[in-house]
Order: sequence, then structure tokens, then C-alpha cells
Amino acid sequence: MYDVVVIGGGFAGVRAARDLGKSGRAVLLLEAHDRLGGRTWTGQFPQTDVQIEIGANVVVPEYQPEWRNEIDRYGLELISPPPPNPADPVEYRTLVQGEYKDHFPLPLYEVGEAERALYVLRDAAARIDPTKPLEDQDLADLDVSLAAFFEANKIAPATGELLGAYATGLAGARPDEISTLHVLEWIRGYGTNPAFFFYGLRNSLARGTGGAIEKMVEDGGFEVRLEAPVAAVTEADDAVTVTVMSGEAITARTAIVAVPTNVLDRIAFTPPLSAEQQEALAQKHPGREFKGWMLVKPLSRPVSCFGMSTFQILRTTRRLPEGDLLLGFGCNGVVDDVDLTDHASVQNAIRRHVPEAELIRYVAHDWVADEWINGSPRVHPPGTGQSFAGIMEKHHGRVSFAGSDLSRHFNAWIEGALWTGRVAAERAEQILAGND
Repeated sequence: MYDVVVIGGGFAGVRAARDLGKSGRAVLLLEAHDRLGGRTWTGQFPQTDVQIEIGANVVVPEYQPEWRNEIDRYGLELISPPPPNPADPVEYRTLVQGEYKDHFPLPLYEVGEAERALYVLRDAAARIDPTKPLEDQDLADLDVSLAAFFEANKIAPATGELLGAYATGLAGARPDEISTLHVLEWIRGYGTNPAFFFYGLRNSLARGTGGAIEKMVEDGGFEVRLEAPVAAVTEADDAVTVTVMSGEAITARTAIVAVPTNVLDRIAFTPPLSAEQQEALAQKHPGREFKGWMLVKPLSRPVSCFGMSTFQILRTTRRLPEGDLLLGFGCNGVVDDVDLTDHASVQNAIRRHVPEAELIRYVAHDWVADEWINGSPRVHPPGTGQSFAGIMEKHHGRVSFAGSDLSRHFNAWIEGALWTGRVAAERAEQILAGND
């Protein structure tokens, strides 16, 4: 019998397993994929020595204490993009209200409105008290779609579209699908400064998220089984039985479930989850962000593009001898969808922003089609941003839940995963000590 079985090998599951393993507990981590990392995935761009992140990778230690602790613990090195090169200036291209521009994207009469919009977002985010649960605060008027929030605050059309496109690229859902409260929580986390998203999300790890996972596994002293998807979790007496899809039954004194919420309903729980939890999970979240790394033939200048297009965010990351390496974030269901398995479809998506681009090769992963993920990190739909975390964190006997989808802090970011992993490990220790 194990002390703890952890289901899910993303940052939340690995953090929980590491903490429990370091405390001397017998821990088994089960992961459905053939790798650890969950919705993070460090790779290498084909035929180059360039390290890429196919999933999440942003690290902001000045605002994210869990990441700061991991960086200090393992001496992880941070890297930032090189400063702009005056000899090779970036060309900014935007798509606003159906018009492509290579200069300031807003009409002059909206410049003041753009500034007002940022203040509106700042003031709304400042209403959130990070020391209290969202469900205990008077914030229901903010748990509406971002589109409805912009309309209620009379945000000018071009400004609203530009901000909405950026939010779509970051979250992976249209403005009418995203709870404003979800976005405001992020703004609150980053110093109540909405402009931070345009200049502050720069740091990544020199050895990638995969390097951090490796350090945590090496340090943790826990057992890992890959390609071991779980079918059922059954609690009886003083033990939990976890049944993998191969039919093997594993017994532990407690369990932590750290899988994406869009696939949580594939696990049969006995006793079942509460009616409230089942209802919350039945509404699949709309996050469907994709991320692509694309090598194109050399461009005349590096580019930085965003707007309501197939890729909402598209920019040059490296200028290699063979060509320019572009990084794109997109969300299908906005304009023309892209087929990430088709070279011509990806090239057409790039050309909506960069008509002269000629695609050489690319790397992308469809997180929606991924059997064990089924979507990007959670995007709270309108009306659920205030309640979801509180519903899902309620105790379920000897079973605890973790994952960035459930976090009360930096929901949908790796920081949120690390936070929930720590909290779940602490609760497991209480259960093992008989104090829960």
C-alpha cells in the first residue's frame, strides 16, 4: 500500500508528489501521457538547436512566490528576449475592424479611450481582495463576459477589439466566452496593472519547463508510471483504490487528483462527486488556445502582430540563417480556423498577418484534440468565475484535487498549478496524520 497516489503529472501533480516524497511518504504518480509536464512541454525545433515550449512557459517570479521558491531551491536560470535591435527594428502589424495596419492601430480619436479602458480594467481589478475567497466578495457584476463588460463600460469599438484580441490570444477563448472576473484576477495578480500583459510576460527558464520538472522529480523520491490513465477512484474504509485503464488496482491511504477539469469526468468516483461538482464540471470550459512555432523564409524585418485573426498574437522570436522563427498564439472559432496538421492551412493563417511569409516547417500541438487534456488551461465562462474554485476545492473524503484549473491564485498559470500542488500535499499530510 502506498501512502499517496497522485493522478496527473503536470506541475501540480509533480509538486504534490515531490513535497510528500521529501517528507518520507511512499508516493506513486500516475500519468496518462508518455511524458511528464501536462500542458507544459519543452522540445526542440526540428533541424535546429533552438529550445521551444509547446505549452505554457511564462515565469514571473516578482509576482509569483511559488515559482520564486522553486527557482531559488534549484538555482533555475531565467532568460529574457534580447532587447530591440535598432539596426533591425520590429515592424508592428495589427488587424483592427477588418483593416491591417503597420502603424498605430487605433484611430486618433480613440487614443484617449484606450487609456481610459486600461484605467477601467485597473479599477475593476482593484475591487478584488486577494485575501478572501471570490465567492465571499461582492463581485457578481464582474462575472460577465469580457464583451459585455466592454459594452457596459462603453469601451470604444476599435479599442475593445484590440484588447479583446489580446485576451483571446492569451486565454484561448473569444471575449464573449471569457468571464471578466477571470481576466481581472490575472490583472490583480500582476500588480493591478493591465498594461503588464503587453510588456511584462517575458521571462522563461533557460532549461525550459521540462528542466524544472526534471529537478523536482530527481529531488522528490517518488515513483512514476507513464502511460497509465486512470479509470476509477474508489474510497472505502481507510483506503483509496485507484484503478488504471489496464485493469490494475492500486491501493493507497489517500489520493490526489491533478488532471485537467475537461477530462475529470472520465474518472469514475465512488462515492460520486457532489451534485454541485458534477454540475460545474458538466459545463466544459471553452479554452482552446493553440501555440505554434513556425520557420518562414527570411523576412525583411522582424514582425509583431496581433488582432482578431487566426493567430491573435504572432511575432518573430529568432532570426536564423535559414529564416525567421515565428511564435503564434491562436484560438479557433474566431475567424478562419487552422488545421494544425496541414502545412497549407498553417501558412494561410500566418499570411493573414504576414502576406509575404513562406512557411518552411513548423511545430504545434492541438491541446483540444489531446485525449488526456481536451483544451488549454481553464477559461472560466461567464457566471462561473466567482464560484468554480470554491465548488471544486470542497473535500471529497480521502481524495483531494489539484491543478491550475482549480487554483485560487493565478488560475490557468503554472504558478496556480504549483500553489494547488502544495495545498493538496498539505491536506494529504493531514489525512495521513488522522487530523482531517
